[in-house]
Amino acid sequence: PGKVGRVLIPGMASALPGPGVVPALPLLQAAAKACGELPTRSLTTAPGLSYHLDLTADGMSADELRDFFTAALAASRKKEPIVETGNRYGVCDDFHRLNGELLMLEFKQSPAWAALSTTDQARAEAFLGIVLYSPELRSRNPLHPSVLDACVIGNLLNFPKHVLGLPFAAYATDGNEALSLVLYSYRQRAEAAGAPPPHRLLYLVDGPDSAPPPPDAARCTQRLGMQMEVAAGLEALGAALRGGASPCAVVAPFGCEPLDAASALCSDRGVGLHLLVSDSEWRGIFAAHAEPVHYALPAGVTSVSIQEGMMRCGYSLYRDAELRDLHFDVALAWQTAYLSPNEGGSGASTPLFVDFCVLMLGWRALRGIASAPAAAAGGGGG
Repeated sequence: PGKVGRVLIPGMASALPGPGVVPALPLLQAAAKACGELPTRSLTTAPGLSYHLDLTADGMSADELRDFFTAALAASRKKEPIVETGNRYGVCDDFHRLNGELLMLEFKQSPAWAALSTTDQARAEAFLGIVLYSPELRSRNPLHPSVLDACVIGNLLNFPKHVLGLPFAAYATDGNEALSLVLYSYRQRAEAAGAPPPHRLLYLVDGPDSAPPPPDAARCTQRLGMQMEVAAGLEALGAALRGGASPCAVVAPFGCEPLDAASALCSDRGVGLHLLVSDSEWRGIFAAHAEPVHYALPAGVTSVSIQEGMMRCGYSLYRDAELRDLHFDVALAWQTAYLSPNEGGSGASTPLFVDFCVLMLGWRALRGIASAPAAAAGGGGG
């Protein structure tokens, strides 16, 4: 009596009832994080502004979300440049109106919209209207730090942290980019330790008859100049970890059955274990639970990447900031590489803000969206 039981979905890690939290950091890590944030703190914080939103079963009301954006915008206006367009793209009002209407229409024609109840559709339209019909919110450049973007993206990234229980996160254009960035970090870590090429990755499957690695994962590995080898089962994983040079990392699907044992093997050898969460697995978390749940991943899991689909962007999670920081500047360099010498770098905030609005509908609405067909289930991410 009084104990919370585990809920086990076949082929997935075990879930714990109730919403999760962002794990607390050890004192030294917390101090290092605070020091690293000092240079931009004045740009991304404002006195008296509440930053943390509760990600609940029923979500927010339209008035609550509007109040959040109003307060964050007011704080941002005090710090954004007034001579240039600042974080917003400087285009005519007619373009903002037309583009907002097209994005709303795209979402309202998506399977995600059809899967919502009438009440949740009304909230979703109100939420998205706040963002898509506002020139200050619809199309921003999150590469320029601001109070508003820090509030939205910070709360957005907290959501996968709450569900999967790792303390650091990042976003990417899609799941393949998120995976590529994490694998790049593992390669960088191996090179810094003096490991010679070829840099290997082990992809863990349950057994010889299991499905092979996803083609995109193999292509991401090849693109990074790394080699992917399949370990069919725990015995094969143990033999591969003991024989010869250690791999840069072990990659496993979220639905990998021997996750606890694989985590222990990787920890014993000092090898990172990355979980690749497919869109169907991410949807399965919500579809299988009517109320919020969270996961306590084994300690040997050092990173996670989540494919796009139900969400418009890709996301990645990390157990320590060092692994994330090894690739932190790479995505910024990709986004700022333009052929035109007259155009500066930019990032598109709209998919992130749409993800944020959809998440604020709450767990129960997300469960409905999770049941929608996977193809183009999001919509509204242009």
